[in-house]
Amino acid sequence: PGFDFGSGTSGPDGGSTGPDGEGGGLDGGAPDRLTAYLVDPSGLGSPVLVAAESGAATLRVCDVSQDGR
Repeated sequence: PGFDFGSGTSGPDGGSTGPDGEGGGLDGGAPDRLTAYLVDPSGLGSPVLVAAESGAATLRVCDVSQDGR
């Protein structure tokens, strides 16, 4: 599985803005929130929010499987 890291950006009304200028992040559009999603590389499953931190400068997510990788 891969990780997709993104951060919300604040719009004029304090809401999150998407690439087209409209609100709507996958985490509900919280402004100034750094999020990490688990993404299915095959594209069959929906992204799953694994961590979110408001006002965070960085966010680290580690994937440790049974084989230690």
